[in-house]
Amino acid sequence: MGEFWWTVNMTASPSGSESLPPITAQLGRTGTHTLAFTNPLGADAAFSATATPGFSICPSSFVLGPYGGTDLVVEYVPGAIGVEERGSVTVASATAGSFQFECTGKVSWFCKQQACKRRGLRDMASQQGYV
Repeated sequence: MGEFWWTVNMTASPSGSESLPPITAQLGRTGTHTLAFTNPLGADAAFSATATPGFSICPSSFVLGPYGGTDLVVEYVPGAIGVEERGSVTVASATAGSFQFECTGKVSWFCKQQACKRRGLRDMASQQGYV
């Protein structure tokens, strides 16, 4: 038997973004999505999380042990009626890299008998196709 030596040159490229399911919320309320996040390293890593306007993420900073995981909560606050709003959430670490998640949000009208009792709101919701 012989002994073999190999030289391996590797280049890491950033991972692509991952799309989250659409988040819906009533106007003036908050919609949420729970995101399971895992540390891909075999060592402790400190992470910070940021989001574009209209979306937020909690917690905004955390430390995970080797291959440890946690649940992050992405919140959406509607800013417009009848428009699908888009944004992103980024979770970054100096040692583990950056992970980006694409978010979409839209107003839902679950208020036929509660907040939409006044005829004007009901008519507006009907015209927008929510009722």
